[in-house]
Amino acid sequence: MKNKDYYIVRVGEMLLFQKFEDTTATFQIDDQPGTESQAEKFDDLEEAKKVAEVFGGEVVNRNE
Repeated sequence: MKNKDYYIVRVGEMLLFQKFEDTTATFQIDDQPGTESQAEKFDDLEEAKKVAEVFGGEVVNRNE
């Protein structure tokens, strides 16, 4: 059975997009194992691309 793909947004080498709260964006510092699990998981590639574009980040494909 194939694992489901999802996308995360990485900004630079150390930041992972976590969420929006009203008009504030929250990021997670990727400096220890397991941090990536706290990042926002996008099912829709286009939605992830829009967020990445706002912050000058990149979309990374992952699977569960």
